[in-house]
Amino acid sequence: MLENLKPEAEPNAKESKKRREVEEITAMKANICYLSGKLYESEDIFLKAIKLKGNRKPDLIIYLRLGNVYLKRKSWNDAK
Repeated sequence: MLENLKPEAEPNAKESKKRREVEEITAMKANICYLSGKLYESEDIFLKAIKLKGNRKPDLIIYLRLGNVYLKRKSWNDAK
């Protein structure tokens, strides 16, 4: 009976791992844009990274960098 459960659990583990990799890559891309001075692009990607995390707690660095983007652009209304 346990043998029947293993094939179903394996794709979910692979999906979960792939999802985490996509989240990490998205955050890295946003950081690269931020460090390159592409503030508008980095904002969009940071927001996408937050959405990808869903209900899970996003990394603090994402919010920190997003706040710095708003600060550099002086976009006080966009800051949340």
